[in-house]
This record gives sequence, structure tokens and C-alpha cells, in this order.
Amino acid sequence: MQNLTYSRKNLFVFSLWVMVVLCLRMLVSIFLHPLRIGWDPALHLQCAELIVKGGIPYVDMLDVNPPLIWYLDTLPVLVSEAFKAPVTLVFNEFMVLLMAGQPLPWATCSSKSTAG
Repeated sequence: MQNLTYSRKNLFVFSLWVMVVLCLRMLVSIFLHPLRIGWDPALHLQCAELIVKGGIPYVDMLDVNPPLIWYLDTLPVLVSEAFKAPVTLVFNEFMVLLMAGQPLPWATCSSKSTAG
């Protein structure tokens, strides 16, 4: 077998391509089925909607997961209420933004480590 060595630049380019492919796949899915969402994220979004409306975790809703995900999901709920858009569509768009931002820390770390 060949001895394969990967530089930081090669790993960054590879991760960038992976993120581009995943983002494009998610965007195609959003355009084909804008309201499609899994049952687990849907449950978390419903709990986040209750929190935004004044609900109290583990009093007004119950789940086996800790409530941090509910509080994180309040951001898409608030944006969807502000723009009068479906919460599932806004959630899927937030996921694309999160995926698109993944290579950015790699770029800043690799540029700082090679500068020194």
C-alpha cells in the first residue's frame, strides 16, 4: 500500500467539497419538499414553539431529552413567526446555513497555524 499523507489544505478542500455537496442536496430537498421534516426535529420544534408562547419545559411538555435543543430551536421558531413562514422551512434553511458554515473554523485554524 502507498503511504498516503494529507496536508491541511487537502483536508480543507475535501471538507469544503463535502459541505458543498451536502448543502446542495439539502437545498434540492427543500425545493422539492419544502415542509418535509423528520419526526424528532418536528417534536423539538413543537416544544420550542411552546417555549416561545410561554410554556415551561417538563411542566407543559415532556421529552426524555434535555431541554437545550428546545431552546436552540426557538431561533428558527422566532424567525418563522417574524417572517410568517412555515417553521419547518425555516428550520431546514437554518440547517443549510449551519452546514455551510462548517468549513469556516477549519480555514481560520489552518491559516493561523501555518502563519506561526
